[in-house]
Amino acid sequence: MKIQPYQSRSATLSDRIFSFETFDEMYPQMCRNFLTGMDGKLIDSFQTHVVKSAGVTIDIEKPTPTMDLRIFGYKPTRWNRFGRRYLNQEFFSWLDKLGPLVGTAQSGYMFRGDTDHNHGNCIVGLSYTYYGRNQVPTITLQSRTAYLFPTSALELTLAGLVADYHLEHYGVRPRLTWQVALLQFSGIWGFPWLSHNMPLVQDLFDAGVVVDRLAHNHERTEFAYGQQMSGERTSPYKRFSRMMKRSSEVRAGDYIPYIPDTWPLDRIASPLELATLQPYGNQEDAFDGTDEEGPDGEG
Repeated sequence: MKIQPYQSRSATLSDRIFSFETFDEMYPQMCRNFLTGMDGKLIDSFQTHVVKSAGVTIDIEKPTPTMDLRIFGYKPTRWNRFGRRYLNQEFFSWLDKLGPLVGTAQSGYMFRGDTDHNHGNCIVGLSYTYYGRNQVPTITLQSRTAYLFPTSALELTLAGLVADYHLEHYGVRPRLTWQVALLQFSGIWGFPWLSHNMPLVQDLFDAGVVVDRLAHNHERTEFAYGQQMSGERTSPYKRFSRMMKRSSEVRAGDYIPYIPDTWPLDRIASPLELATLQPYGNQEDAFDGTDEEGPDGEG
């Protein structure tokens, strides 16, 4: 495999504004952008296997939630735990007030500030803007930090369900603008998705245009994956054993797709009911959480 050293170059605001028709178009292209670094204009820093990019904005014209969470390495219990972290009756009350109002309508919702965000999602708020009957409403999702793989699938699925709700009740699907203060990419945490979608990015590896850190990490992860599948116990990545098991299931097609089409836990009846729920659901669904840089160890 050819390796290209990465050199960071100054980036303008417009370099980190991306527009896509759908989520299905966004994920492969953003993956390619991170793997190549966009000629030095996307990646600001490295931290072990994680690369980081500050101030990213992604516009989605048709935010239909189509993400198969199994391909991202998640089970349904992770979707429900996400709901316990962020949603309560106040969120659904705010949602019920949205609609095509006459004139200019702007409304915002701040997510619960008391959650410790230690499962890798740090969404801050949603805002809704509508400028009149002939305009398409816009939903803006603000995230303090996010991993492209896997945790963004949770918050973007939530935003897509908000768009679905608006379409069902008011007859129009809003656009989505996702503003991320710090967008992160890891080939290790994203290994299930990459395993399933490698044909979409293989040409970059073959051409030797993947930045050196990510290329090396991919090689090491593939090696660790092979050790895990052969039963080898000396893998340097034993802590990723559950994730790699799911990668094997995805690669073999031996899994049941899970694309959420309802809110986490459906509708929560009241903040009191929220408080009485078990805190995290099935712990088997979580990443190990022992690595402070992992999407379940940092928020």
